[in-house]
This record gives sequence, C-alpha cells and structure tokens, in this order.
Amino acid sequence: MSNAAKIKVLLSLCFLIIFTSAIFHSPIEPTDLLTQMKTRDFVIEFPKWKNFIEPFYAFTFYVLTLERAFYAPALISWTGWILFLVLIYCIAKKKTIIQTLVRLFYGLLLFASLLAWSVFVPLDGPKLIKSPRYIAVDFHSHSRYSHDNAATELSNYKFHISAGYDYFFITEHQNTNSYFHFSPTQRKRIFEGVQMQVVEGVSVLLLSPKEFDAADYSNLSITEIIPKAHENNMLVIMPHWWKWRKFSFADLKEMGIDGFEIYNCGYRNFDEKTRESLIEFCKENNLLMTASTDWHGWGYMTDAWTVFNQTSILSADGETFVFGEPQIIIYRQKQSGTLARFIFEPLSAYYYYIKNVNMVDAFSFTAWFAAGLILIFFGIAKFIFKHIPLILSIVFTISAFYYLAIFVAVSDVNNTLPFIVIPALFAMAALWIIIWRLYDKTL
Repeated sequence: MSNAAKIKVLLSLCFLIIFTSAIFHSPIEPTDLLTQMKTRDFVIEFPKWKNFIEPFYAFTFYVLTLERAFYAPALISWTGWILFLVLIYCIAKKKTIIQTLVRLFYGLLLFASLLAWSVFVPLDGPKLIKSPRYIAVDFHSHSRYSHDNAATELSNYKFHISAGYDYFFITEHQNTNSYFHFSPTQRKRIFEGVQMQVVEGVSVLLLSPKEFDAADYSNLSITEIIPKAHENNMLVIMPHWWKWRKFSFADLKEMGIDGFEIYNCGYRNFDEKTRESLIEFCKENNLLMTASTDWHGWGYMTDAWTVFNQTSILSADGETFVFGEPQIIIYRQKQSGTLARFIFEPLSAYYYYIKNVNMVDAFSFTAWFAAGLILIFFGIAKFIFKHIPLILSIVFTISAFYYLAIFVAVSDVNNTLPFIVIPALFAMAALWIIIWRLYDKTL
C-alpha cells in the first residue's frame, strides 16, 4: 500500500470515529433508581487526565461496568475475534504454522494483560458531584482483611473519596480487624461494620455507630444475630439478596431486617422485575434501601451512590443512626443481552462507549487511534511489539512482589492474594518472558 493510500485510510477511519460519535451521541444521565427519574441535583464528573489515556480508560470503564452475567459470553466473543483477526493476518502474510501459533498466543496474552490492567490499575472512575445539602454513603466495602479482597485500606479510602462519598462502612468478612488501620483523620469518614455469615449460609451486614468486635456475632443463626445486633444499636442489612434467594422479603422483614441492598456494583445480575418488587416492598414496610459498591479492590470504579439529605447519618448522642429517605443515584445505561450483541461484542463495546463520550473524548480517542495506525503503517509498531513482552514481564513481576508485600499482614485471613492474585501475576510475567524469547526467532 502506498503512503498516499495509507493516509487516505487513516483519515477515513478517523472521520468514521468522529462521525459515529456525533450520530450515536446519547450520553448517560444520573437517574434515581427509586423513581426512574433523571435528576439535575447531581452531576457526574470524570478525572480530567483521562483524555491522555482515553482508549485505555474507555476499555477499563467498559470492563468494570459490564453486567456480571455478561462476563462469560463477552470473554468468549473477544477471544474468538482476536483469534480470527490474527489468523486472517497470518494467512495473508503467509506465516508459518509456528509463527502463526506464536502470534495467536501473543494476541491472547496482550488481551489478558489489558484485562489485568482494568482490574489492578487504580484509575479514578466517575465522581458524584452534589450540593452541600446532600451526603453520599457506601454501606458495603472491604479491604485486604477480607478473604477475597486484593487491595489495602488506603486504596479503599482513596477510592471512596475520589468517587464522591462522604462516609462509608468498612464491612470485612467475619472480622473487624481493618478499622484501626485507617488513620484517626480517615476514621472520621468511616463507620465500623462487618459482613457476617450466619449458619444458614447467607451473610448479613451489621452496621454500627461505634466500635465492636465481630467475633461476638459469629456462629449465629439469622434469627439470633438480628436481635443481638439491634440490642447494640446496629442496623442489619441484607446484601445482594438475589445472590442467594434464601429467604423471602416477608420472612426477612418478620425476622427484623432493617433494609436491603437493591443495587450492588459487584453483583449487577439482578433482574429488573424482581428489583422493582423489592423496592416496592421496602417502601411499603419503611425499610432502608441502599446501593453499595461492595468494593473488593478488583477495579476501582462505581456507578451507584446512596444519597441522603444532610440531616441524616448520626443522632446527637452518636449512639444510633438516623437515615432519611434515600435517593439511589445510578450512572448506568441498560445493556442488551441478545445473541447478536455478543457475536459482535467488540463492536458493541465501541458502540456503548462512543454514544456516551463528548467531543473532547472522541477527539482524544481518535488521536490515539491515528497514532496507532501511523505506527503500524510505517513499521514503527514492529519495534514496539518486540519490546512490549519484556516490559510487561517486568511490570507483572513488580506487581506480584507488591501484592506479596501487602499479603504479609493478612496471611491469616486472606486466601485470594496467595492462591490467585500472586501466582497469576508471576505466571503472566513468565509467559511474557517466553514470548520475548521467541520474538526474534518467529516474529
């Protein structure tokens, strides 16, 4: 292809990006989940530096806001498209079988590394901007003191501040060990809680206005733990009821439950019809409704906030909670679950991205896209792809040692870091070294 033809292709594709962003532009607006009404009292703000890494930020936002039930089909679709496109390229370039296999491996490993970027790199997500008469509260979050968490207490705190929360509860699984690892200044924004498993196999959130020991609430049934928590002025919330569907709403109300999560950023696969029934039940029975991040350190973004009037939070004596009527602010678009969507998942991801971006974002995305094409058209990409494996191997090795360092303090409670995160990062580092060593011989 001549240089003139390359420039025409480049300009055409850049024009296509800008054109589609203008045609499909239909940005998400903050909506109150309880009324399904858009609200002008709240604004969503993204970090200003995101434009400098727009494609990477867009991919991260896509991964972290994907419906949980869509993970498997989306992953299958992306994998299929990567293999198909790399295979077509190798056939067109008449590559040998060994060269083709290495390229397929390279493509899949690069995609896996992008997924790892989305999960482990702490990019600030959307932030809720509100007037001083509102407060935003997160009722459910974790740190490395939970068995399935991958981040520190400081990461938890920074996440909540960057997302626009005024207060949050730290609700580790089965323990309250992390609370005093926050500084005294940080604890002014933090309330102690716990996600405690009961003998029936489900969990409840115990939320306290003062310090307590989670061990006092272990090995209890749900009918025992709720009244005991109430005796100590705690609230008891049922998290992600749809994960278990163990008890009916009415049964839990009869047991004394104080409220329900109606939205959880970690478990978004809650069908709308059942959610509407739960919301109606909570309204009829004056039960607290919350939207929680269920933050576990796997990605650092949220798309839901529980907001109250400023008069809410604690009574004058500091012994009991006083919450008014909540607003559940959602920054989210409905996503299709059709077969066609998953067959063309990369294009679907682009569509959901491009319809929401403003023109500054679109131009930034276009600039990155154009730069990538220039590197490919004029042979510079070969040099970059030769050195990416070594760079990524070093990055994954450093990351593995970082997670090993933060694991030491929680070796008695955390089994995700030693058995999943750290081995996976070392494995990625080893695989990239293999690709690096094979590059000169095959690519």
